[in-house]
Amino acid sequence: MSTRKKRRRKRNKRPRTQSPNTQQKAVNSPKHVWPVGKLVLAICTIVGGIAGAVFFLPRVSVTPTDPADPKQPFESSFTITNTNIIPLRDVGVGAGIYEINTVSFDEHNRPAVDPTRVPQMTIPEWNHHNLSMDEKFTVSIGRQFWGLDPNPKPGARGFAGADIAIVVHYRPWFIPCEQTRIFRFVSHRYPNGSLSWFSHPLN
Repeated sequence: MSTRKKRRRKRNKRPRTQSPNTQQKAVNSPKHVWPVGKLVLAICTIVGGIAGAVFFLPRVSVTPTDPADPKQPFESSFTITNTNIIPLRDVGVGAGIYEINTVSFDEHNRPAVDPTRVPQMTIPEWNHHNLSMDEKFTVSIGRQFWGLDPNPKPGARGFAGADIAIVVHYRPWFIPCEQTRIFRFVSHRYPNGSLSWFSHPLN
């Protein structure tokens, strides 16, 4: 083999060098990094979606009205209101008693209650209501409902206080299962002897 052919083969085996422009492009090519703007937009979208879902959750409220006789709080009414835009179907109300005391009652130190164990009493008129946004209905609770004499004799012993629950059952139009909310109320005695219902947490 001639010397010229060997030199040609050696020249062919030399590595090809990249041009300065090609090397510059390789150095300046950025790595795959999530842009800050897209990251902020994604976070805002997620937060907005969660806030929207919370806003559309069905909500209901229960408001007690002052009794006609301030010394007879069991002659009271409770108003149930749909406070969201989601219509509520088959709304029903039950009333439960945690404690009724005719001797002494501590309204400030109430024990926690088990929301799954609330004995309820109801009547047909309190059930099967449909409520659109801001619609409401009222239930009246008399003494006989609590097992008290509807016509107490003069001088008969009254009661010191009570701890009750108003239980609301309803079905949002887009959720097939029944939902339940428990509202706890404790009687409050004013210095003049009159009584009313105050909201109280379950725990």
